[in-house]
Amino acid sequence: MTDELNLPQNLIVRSKRQIERRARRAGVAEAAIVRVSSGKLGSSGRKRRATLRAVDFSDPLHYLRDMSRTSKLLTATEEQQLSEGIQELLKLERKKEELAERIGRQPTTAQWATFAGLNTKTLMQRLNYGIDCRDKMIKSNIRLVISIAKKFHGAGMSIQDLVQLGIVEACYRIREARNQLYLKNRTQPDDREIAEAAGLTMKRFETVMLAPKAPISMDQRSSNYESSKLSEVTGDPEASTPEDILVRQSMKDELNRVLDYLNPREKQVIKWRFGLEGGRLKTQQEIGEMMGVSRERIRQIESCAIRKLKKKKRTKDLGKYLCFC
Repeated sequence: MTDELNLPQNLIVRSKRQIERRARRAGVAEAAIVRVSSGKLGSSGRKRRATLRAVDFSDPLHYLRDMSRTSKLLTATEEQQLSEGIQELLKLERKKEELAERIGRQPTTAQWATFAGLNTKTLMQRLNYGIDCRDKMIKSNIRLVISIAKKFHGAGMSIQDLVQLGIVEACYRIREARNQLYLKNRTQPDDREIAEAAGLTMKRFETVMLAPKAPISMDQRSSNYESSKLSEVTGDPEASTPEDILVRQSMKDELNRVLDYLNPREKQVIKWRFGLEGGRLKTQQEIGEMMGVSRERIRQIESCAIRKLKKKKRTKDLGKYLCFC
């Protein structure tokens, strides 16, 4: 009778341990919060459960800030060791993505291991080691995590969502890769170079770069000009520069000179047809009614005018304006 009662309890204990292991592997910043807050991994289950109940995830940034007070900076040697473990993890993840593309579905662990040239046990050991290295790296750079997370927080994505998508971690890797490439080559790297150096696929890189950022108020004070608002020191992207105005006027003059090769009726039809007067394109039917002729007659006039304008010697001067259109 006692054995029958003990059996379900043992099963429940194993289930909870499995859940805890998965939570440690799945988390990045969030898992780091729980693990640091709960003390050593060898502490009692009762202590861990009590700590979990005490954590309020309604304000994740608050707990990230608490972690920053206790996080320990890494030495150069430690950072190198962790980076190697993370790079191995990224290689294995890329292997999985490559295999998934080949077979058209997510591979099993055994298939993944075989494709990576490993047995299942070794694969899991390397994955777990890489995840531990990644978690330690994130915890030791928690101040940077906070600064990145704050840029996304309030843009419709919770910290939990950011952690799950790996955006905070990926942003860190992209920033580091961009800086390292610039220091090495003294030129701004392109997106593909950054993605490769960060260990990301182009699809993953684009996902991170397109993630919504929190909006910034234009009434906010500028960091460079504290006495001025951003709206006062930020140029209007829709406003025309003096150069734009000059180019448009010059192009208009050149276009009028080209149209002078046409007779008055042809010139007027072209202007109406292509919106050179009033800014609105008119149909052949509309122009015909305005001129008191049929739509077919307008089509003929338009075709004749275009044939004249196609002569290179009359339109070559307009070619230089193509890059401004």
